[in-house]
Amino acid sequence: MRINLNNVMSKNRKNNMTPILPFIQDRLKSVRKEIDADLFLWLSGKKYPDLKFDGSLILNYWGPYLDGHIYTIIEAAFAANRELAFEHDLDPAKSANDALLASEEAINGLLDLMADYDQKMQGEGYPKRVARRNVSEFRTRFSKLAHKRAENEIAFFSMPKKNTIKLPLTSDHTLYWFIKNCHWSVYPVLLSLILGAFVFGLGAGRNDSFLKLYDAVKSAFNTQPASQPQKPHNVK
Repeated sequence: MRINLNNVMSKNRKNNMTPILPFIQDRLKSVRKEIDADLFLWLSGKKYPDLKFDGSLILNYWGPYLDGHIYTIIEAAFAANRELAFEHDLDPAKSANDALLASEEAINGLLDLMADYDQKMQGEGYPKRVARRNVSEFRTRFSKLAHKRAENEIAFFSMPKKNTIKLPLTSDHTLYWFIKNCHWSVYPVLLSLILGAFVFGLGAGRNDSFLKLYDAVKSAFNTQPASQPQKPHNVK
């Protein structure tokens, strides 16, 4: 199922927010607080005290280290959206745009802070000696990742419920019909009911309950649709 994001997430997304947005933003502020505390260890030199910030360490900083925090932010945003939507009886698909906006705000703020720290660490106390890192490529890549997650969330919560059946029940919908058409997961429940009735019958000294349930199930399976009357043959 392909969702057209142009119909869901317009450029003017802020005009279509739900009341959930500020609560998702608050949740991400807590996440950013933890990330920023760990990020400060880089700037203070306590993250890797014996290593200089260059070469492989820079690659790790802008690679796995950054990626891990981005996934944490996106996951926290959409998890908060689902939790808050269910708690307040709202549709998570309609508020997925809130999680998208909040995650992009948090991601962009993190990228700006990391670029600032990168410049200071490479400058070794003289940040103006080093050009500030251009993070536009990261913004584009992570924005696509967040949009894809929002797209998947909307598709998932827009799917019809599998076990929802709306049909007019008639006299044709007998016990046999329900047993034949119910989901396979119902069979263990039926079996447990039969066994429960049997055990109850043993405890009471008689098996009338079990026999009645058995006769009902047996008659349901033995019930066949009435055959159509055959037209009499022409007698000459």
